[in-house]
Amino acid sequence: MIYYTSDIHFSDEKIRRVCNRPFDSVGSMNEAIINKWNGKISAEDTVYILGDIFPCDGSNADEVTDLIKCLNGNKILIVGNHDEMFIPLVKRSGLFQDIMHIASIFDGGREVVLCHYPMMSWQNDDAGSIHLYGHIHNKTLPEIGEYYVGHKKSMAFNVGLDVRSFVPLSLDELLEGRN
Repeated sequence: MIYYTSDIHFSDEKIRRVCNRPFDSVGSMNEAIINKWNGKISAEDTVYILGDIFPCDGSNADEVTDLIKCLNGNKILIVGNHDEMFIPLVKRSGLFQDIMHIASIFDGGREVVLCHYPMMSWQNDDAGSIHLYGHIHNKTLPEIGEYYVGHKKSMAFNVGLDVRSFVPLSLDELLEGRN
């Protein structure tokens, strides 16, 4: 099975506070994310992480690498803005099957365009392809306006942990929820 998530921000106190994550500490946040992940994801599953595994301030890189080791499944990283400086570390870790900035894949016969950032237009969007993104955490996209929230909304999904109950979701789960 294929799953998607974004904006884990392991060990990030700033994100825990700013995004109002319902945890008393980064330790309890890290533990909850790992438990929810491993309660759903098996060793055979593939999870696309659409960026921002690391804290905003660039700290705790080795700790984050150790936490990623605790996550079940085959992991593929779509690089986010807070991952850029850690690409050499991520490559050396061998924890990811692949590392990309953007990808187009097929999941159950459906084309899916993966990017850390929300896009107004993406590959084959007018032919029904689906766009998954992160970056905006629990915010909406008012600056993009009606174009995005109108006809495009049904085919573009924020997969960030902050709006997905801190657990990766399948494409079918995203389509069923339609938000």
